[in-house]
Amino acid sequence: MKTILSICLFIVLPFLSMANNPETEEHLIKIPLSKEVKCPLDKLFSEYEFVTLDSDDPALLEGLDIINRIIVKDDYIYVGDLFKLTLFDRSGKYVTTLNKQGQGPDSYLSLFNFTVHTNGDISILDRMASAVVTYNKKGEMIRKNRFSELSLRDLTMLDDSTLILKTMGDRDSRDNIYIVNWKNGEVINSYYPVAHSKLIHMFKDFFPTYHKRVFLNGYRSNHIYELTREKLLPAYTIDVDGRIPPKDFWQSSDNSRQLEQSYVEKGYIGHIPFFMEGEQKILLRFEGASDALKSYALIDKTTGKSELIKEFLFDPSFGWEPEYIFPQSDGTVIIPIPSHLLSEDKGKTLSQQFPGLNEESNPVLFIGKLR
Repeated sequence: MKTILSICLFIVLPFLSMANNPETEEHLIKIPLSKEVKCPLDKLFSEYEFVTLDSDDPALLEGLDIINRIIVKDDYIYVGDLFKLTLFDRSGKYVTTLNKQGQGPDSYLSLFNFTVHTNGDISILDRMASAVVTYNKKGEMIRKNRFSELSLRDLTMLDDSTLILKTMGDRDSRDNIYIVNWKNGEVINSYYPVAHSKLIHMFKDFFPTYHKRVFLNGYRSNHIYELTREKLLPAYTIDVDGRIPPKDFWQSSDNSRQLEQSYVEKGYIGHIPFFMEGEQKILLRFEGASDALKSYALIDKTTGKSELIKEFLFDPSFGWEPEYIFPQSDGTVIIPIPSHLLSEDKGKTLSQQFPGLNEESNPVLFIGKLR
């Protein structure tokens, strides 16, 4: 079942968007710590829909914690976990499952992440084998490119012929970003060496895009970068209450416990695990060491004003702070809402839109286009 709501979008000149010369211009976004608010969906999104996914075997997903990525592309919804990739159509009806985990020549050892090409081919990042395995729409392997010297972490498409590979950033003097010809596996370029830190954060990776520009954000950095074929371009610096860790902070100790303790004691906010830019707004999440220093923030690109979001109001009676938000390629985000939350008292009004839903069902997908 699919419920669609649309709201008119008024275009304004972006105050915070990239300057004409992005190589020399990096915009500073200052976010004061303030009281968190409950934010109605209409304030965040210009249009949105709810999609219920089939929950019968073999469509039933194993849990949000092992879902690495959700992609909506053309007529399909792709859900990838650690083992397999499940396809649904845009109405949530189950289509098929791609599960080639194993030791065979056309298999992968682990589905750490994936991306979907414009022709429908699917490239899977196999971290355990340091390889990218590509399958066609029929689930047939068409190529396997190995990168034995790289500690792979994530991938996305830069354009129809080019992949972006991201490494773990755990090897000194090695670049963190690799630009690769996705058909023959040739490395075209690499950049962004990251000094090794004893403190490694494992988290879900994303490559948010806006107007076909691919961004990089994440843990141990307050910077948002644009990724191009040639180089890394600065886009934004996120300063929450003046709590940015000093330069080289994450390399300042050989002891991970000391680093974590210093991060807590000094009240730094040095992680931006989620970022998405829309026509009018920027939505991001920042994280410090305590719950009081973690929040979603909505920034107006015209005025630069921000507000912190305690809960997204999916319904007047159902407010919730999402644990995971999956950015898409067009300013759209996907928020999987666990079915057990909708079975609770506060979610019963919203759940009436989804007949047959129970606490064992697949999550309901909220798909919204950021203002």
